[in-house]
Amino acid sequence: MKATLTGNKRRLKELARRHGTPLMTISRSALRGQLERFRRVLPRVEPFFAIKANAHPEVLKTMVAGRAGFDVASAAEMSQVLAAGAKPDGIIFANTIKPADAIALAARKGVTLMTFDSGYELDKIAQHAPGVASQAPPNRAPNHLMISSLSFATVVIPPAMTRAT
Repeated sequence: MKATLTGNKRRLKELARRHGTPLMTISRSALRGQLERFRRVLPRVEPFFAIKANAHPEVLKTMVAGRAGFDVASAAEMSQVLAAGAKPDGIIFANTIKPADAIALAARKGVTLMTFDSGYELDKIAQHAPGVASQAPPNRAPNHLMISSLSFATVVIPPAMTRAT
């Protein structure tokens, strides 16, 4: 263990010398470990990584490889996670005030999970992405719990409670 710490310390010093400080490093193995821990502790909850936390392409690829879902707030973030290899049915468009063109883009890309916090937003989704607002998430049991973020603005409606478009 001590040899590993010494090796890591040497590596960090070399990175700091090469890139300057402050320097942020992220361990892929630590990311994988945290994802595994999340699943072990909350086995019925599907993790959705909010890319606003860290949108570095290697972080996103690590999360894709770990089968995490993604919480995106914009068309640009949606494009980033799709470019990293995320599947559209593993993306939730979680901005509660979405531009109409971003809603339409999401539907064209196959992103069908969206949040809303008002009837106005639900009507906008129904208008610009017909069928999305009332569609049950694919490949998920009806009682499968999904949490995209722990914010008061994010509401995930069970399929039985959604209204038809």
